[in-house]
Amino acid sequence: MANEKAERGLEVVSLTCALVGGDAIIPHTPPSVEAMVSPVTGKKLPHDGLRFLQALLGSVPLVHIEDVCEAHVFCMERESMAGRFLCAVAYPTVQDIVDHYAEKYPQLPILIREVEGEGTRIPGSSTKLEEMGFKYKYSVEQILEDSVECAKRLGAFEA
Repeated sequence: MANEKAERGLEVVSLTCALVGGDAIIPHTPPSVEAMVSPVTGKKLPHDGLRFLQALLGSVPLVHIEDVCEAHVFCMERESMAGRFLCAVAYPTVQDIVDHYAEKYPQLPILIREVEGEGTRIPGSSTKLEEMGFKYKYSVEQILEDSVECAKRLGAFEA
């Protein structure tokens, strides 16, 4: 068995993650969550990050932190796996994110409504990881909603 592994050589997996949302155990709001909730917090710098992603990629790839953790475990538990994988469950635009917040949280003011540079939506592809058998558990809606709850709990909505 050891000889078989030695003959195969080193297998390297590169797991590139989308903008990560969801809850956090750290005592401050993660920068990725700050960016995700920037339309309702009105914070310009994190919002510029969202706009940059959209300008660069045509959308904002998203993934939940729990799915990121599960994807890492999934890759480590595979007997043989190598290559580059994109860990992203959805590719909404900034306008999609703003629209979701406006619908889901009518009590929260949407402080940044104008979305510039919508441009061409470039469909991302994260199917390679799924083709290996990985299943995402969180939808884009759950990612955005968990991010709002995390930001509220950690004080991102305070001035």
